[in-house]
Amino acid sequence: METYDVPVGYSGHERWIAISEAAAAMGACFVERHFTLDRTMEGPDHAASLEPTGLKKLVRDIRNIEESIGSSARYMT
Repeated sequence: METYDVPVGYSGHERWIAISEAAAAMGACFVERHFTLDRTMEGPDHAASLEPTGLKKLVRDIRNIEESIGSSARYMT
């Protein structure tokens, strides 16, 4: 999609957060995940959704990844 100069995102439906974090590290501008208050609730999406603690960890990890990648701008210090 970079060829077309459009933002690329990732829509995750896996149980864990590592794949979403990897997508962010690879340049995804958006990460979409299902959110639930309890993964044991009835319904097809709850089992693959993030609970509040998981969502907090995902956001923390993506922010750490963004910070570690840094910026391509270089300047004298």
